Amino acid sequence: MEPLKLLKSLSQKKYRDEHGKFLAEGPDVVEQLVASGHMVHEIIIDECLRSKYASIAARAASQAISLCYVPERTISELAETITTQGILAVAQKNLAAHPTPGLSVYLDAVQNPGNVGAVIRTAAATGFANVIAGKGTADFFNPKTVRGSAGGICEVNLIDDRDQKWLPEMKKMGYVVATTSCTKGKLPVHFKAREKTVIIMGNEGGGVSGPVQKLADEYIHIPMRRNIKSLNIAVAFGVIAFTIASD
Repeated sequence: MEPLKLLKSLSQKKYRDEHGKFLAEGPDVVEQLVASGHMVHEIIIDECLRSKYASIAARAASQAISLCYVPERTISELAETITTQGILAVAQKNLAAHPTPGLSVYLDAVQNPGNVGAVIRTAAATGFANVIAGKGTADFFNPKTVRGSAGGICEVNLIDDRDQKWLPEMKKMGYVVATTSCTKGKLPVHFKAREKTVIIMGNEGGGVSGPVQKLADEYIHIPMRRNIKSLNIAVAFGVIAFTIASD
């Protein structure tokens, strides 16, 4: 097993960036990483759960992925969750250099890693090609993001856009830029997405920022009843993405 100190350090972004690795926790995510051919350096399993995870271990071994069986207390030291599922993977960070043609979602300062993970999961489930993290967005490889993605990080292109260059570039490439709005725009069912469409989802508290809104070609509005003014960002994206997927 890689040194425990190094593995513990992967809970922090600066060390994930330094080593180019991240920790993935839970059988669903680990299995998806292995099945997708993502670069996995090592799988760490609670020694009491050998039989439970025998199929994952066998597939990993067939790909020459290192397997390490450790006491439950070691898993607990590394895991983010209070009650662990007894399996972790040490995987290579994998960011795309540029978007590929296809539906895209752009996250504008989405700070909650759980929300980012849920958006990735929904994007993968509805056939989106790219998930792009704008300035202020939680790290794709934060343990909560990885766990929330349920393996979706293996199924879409992840693009870091802290320099905020890709939206203008995508417009030049022929993408239609659509942003959510609490006050105006088309209903999701009336919004017709093309292959080259990027949907912007904004900050949990402030929505889409002014400079980013100025790039919008269209607006999407989800009407709400009573005194509810907004939806959780991951829920809102789910409404839009599955409406598009069913069109």
